[in-house]
Amino acid sequence: MSIQSRILTMVMRRQMYDFYKDSSIEKQRAKMMRYSKAMRLPNDVSCEPADDCPVPAEWISTPGVDQDRLILYLHGGAFYLNYDNPHRNLVSHIGREAQM
Repeated sequence: MSIQSRILTMVMRRQMYDFYKDSSIEKQRAKMMRYSKAMRLPNDVSCEPADDCPVPAEWISTPGVDQDRLILYLHGGAFYLNYDNPHRNLVSHIGREAQM
């Protein structure tokens, strides 16, 4: 593992420890709600519920990309936090860069 990877791993572990050290679910949810407000979708990105899906899912679309291709993004969990989806912004950037 490179020195950069080790440093990044240490920083991320510290951030996660600071976030989760409070065992109260309610406090963790409140923190996540504050964080998710800073992660808004770009104005040109659309987000629609995937109504024909058997589990909760969304279609996130960026203009000017190939609508015949898609990315299936499965996030890491944390369903118990019950907050607005902070992954939308990340997925919109992935889709835009991949032209999908």
